[in-house]
Amino acid sequence: MKLSLVAVGGLKNQHVAALCDEYVKRIGRYARPKVIEVRESRRGSPEQRRSEEATAITSALPKGSMFVLLDERGKSFTSRKLASYISERTVRGISHMAIVVGGPYGVDPALRKAADLVWSLAAGTLPHELARMLALEQLYRALTINAGAPYHND
Repeated sequence: MKLSLVAVGGLKNQHVAALCDEYVKRIGRYARPKVIEVRESRRGSPEQRRSEEATAITSALPKGSMFVLLDERGKSFTSRKLASYISERTVRGISHMAIVVGGPYGVDPALRKAADLVWSLAAGTLPHELARMLALEQLYRALTINAGAPYHND
C-alpha cells in the first residue's frame, strides 16, 4: 500500500522532525510512504486561510487515493481497530491512502465533507506538528500489527 501524509506547513521543531523522519523510515518496511507539504496560508481571515489551504491540499492529494482527514471531531480508533481498518481497505482494493493534517486554523468544512474518513487522534486539539508525528506513529503501529511484528504490546 502507498501511504501519503499531506500536511499544511513544514516542521519547525527539529525533535518532532526527527521523530517524523524515523517513523516514515519505519513505515517504509511495510508500505511506500511519502510526505507532501503544502504552504500554510498567511493572509486573510481564518476562513480565507482554510479555504486557500483546502485548495492546496486538494491539488496535492494523489489521484485515486483514499482521503483521510485528521480532525478532533472524527472517528477514534484503538491501535488494533486502526490496523483492522487499514487491512480491510487493502482487501477492498484501496492501494493508496492519503492522510491530511490541516494547519493551525483547522480545515475548510468542504474539505471535511469530501473526506472518505475523518480520523481523530485525540478528543482535544493537537498542535499540527504533534498530530503529524502521532499519525505517523499510529500508522506504523497499525502496519506492524498487520504484519505480526512485535512493536505493539497488548
